[in-house]
Amino acid sequence: MAVYSNYDTSVFSFVNPLHNNEKYLMNIPEMFKGYKICFSKGGWLLMSDGLRFFFYNPFTRSSIELLIPFSSSSGISFSSLPTSSDCNIFVFDKPLGREVSISFINLREEDWLGSHGSFDGSYLASNKKLVEFDTNLNNPTFYNGAFYCLDRNGILGVSKQENGIISWEVLAMVPRPNCEFIYESYLVECEGKLLCVLLGHLGKWVRIFRLNNTRMVWAEVENLGQHMLCISNTSCISAVAPTSKMENKIYFSRLHEEGILLYSLDTGMYHCLGSRHSSKDYRDTKEVLWCSWIEPNWSESSDQFPDWLRI
Repeated sequence: MAVYSNYDTSVFSFVNPLHNNEKYLMNIPEMFKGYKICFSKGGWLLMSDGLRFFFYNPFTRSSIELLIPFSSSSGISFSSLPTSSDCNIFVFDKPLGREVSISFINLREEDWLGSHGSFDGSYLASNKKLVEFDTNLNNPTFYNGAFYCLDRNGILGVSKQENGIISWEVLAMVPRPNCEFIYESYLVECEGKLLCVLLGHLGKWVRIFRLNNTRMVWAEVENLGQHMLCISNTSCISAVAPTSKMENKIYFSRLHEEGILLYSLDTGMYHCLGSRHSSKDYRDTKEVLWCSWIEPNWSESSDQFPDWLRI
């Protein structure tokens, strides 16, 4: 389901596409007023007011404060449930120049690990200039033990930490759809494969590609089968559709009137849950800010929380 909050309130709004846009409201602790959702995974939200960061599970009302020494980033993600000892938080940013700023925080280290990595000589464009990585507004995706980032132009990068050493690599570039400009790009794992979803201006075209891990090339996907994708700037998830009506569709953090917007790969059109709306683009819709997709998690994976700082 989709969860979003008004930046100046302490109420979460939930919209469930499975039950025809059924809506719920949930009060959250007053201390989270002014916080926005940065990332979501496994039923947990990573929230920030720009200075402080918290993990928060709205279903169990559990929260964990993070002592993170930064206030902004181009993307932030975590690898597993924050109740797990192998949870890593990944922060990605791009300062001036060709360098990218990469930071990890995990439970096995007392100190913050940071690194500035530049593109090395093995990744050169045809003009023999270093590949430029233009950071996207979307968050990195944890996949096969590493964090993958997709830039505005469809260039894929990967970072991982092994034995305290942080690495950064540029892997592959998504084929440009008819040389058109990519306006939005998203990464999501589906059936053990990494997918990217590309959108043109106002969503006038939608293309999906699957990464071949062996050859490091992208192949176009024209049908999701029984799967559905839910994408937003803060989280992207895939799932086997619970009903046949939800198969082969992409759900967005956008509303047409009060209904969730979706794109059907069967019709090649945008539709809206609960109405007969149909369109070739999403110009008549509005993006829901501070919105994320969340899978309800009513249980804790461990009775003992890690030594981050529990509220």
